[in-house]
Amino acid sequence: MVEVLVVITILSVLLAFGVPALGTYTGNVRLRTAAEKVLADLQRARSEAIRLNSNSPPFFPSETPASVVITSSVNDSSGGHDLVFTPFGGTTLASTAVYTFTNPVAGACHADGGPIRCLNVFITTGGGARLCDPGLTTAQKAAGDTRACP
Repeated sequence: MVEVLVVITILSVLLAFGVPALGTYTGNVRLRTAAEKVLADLQRARSEAIRLNSNSPPFFPSETPASVVITSSVNDSSGGHDLVFTPFGGTTLASTAVYTFTNPVAGACHADGGPIRCLNVFITTGGGARLCDPGLTTAQKAAGDTRACP
């Protein structure tokens, strides 16, 4: 009987430490999945513009989790696309566009002292799209970490 109580106590302590970490992990996974989906949609639109030899705006399905918030530096609402890929793979943008992904339900961004790794997707005027982490330290950026934002 004592052995059962010891096992239950050990399991409850492990769960007490593991459940908050699981919530942070789940929040980060949802955010990364949404960012990677948008990145893939941007790359698909660029490929379609090249393949069809015509302008192609990106299409973003509304399948992102409700907890993930996406803010953009371009007007990409239906009907008024500022971001359009050209037949040569470039864009019609005047400067680099940024999509910022946050998950306020799961917590603050790592850059602001929170547990969540917020992400950005950069689209250059040349059509290149890249996922990056704005929460990296100066030392990580100086070391050449490939996750660094421009």
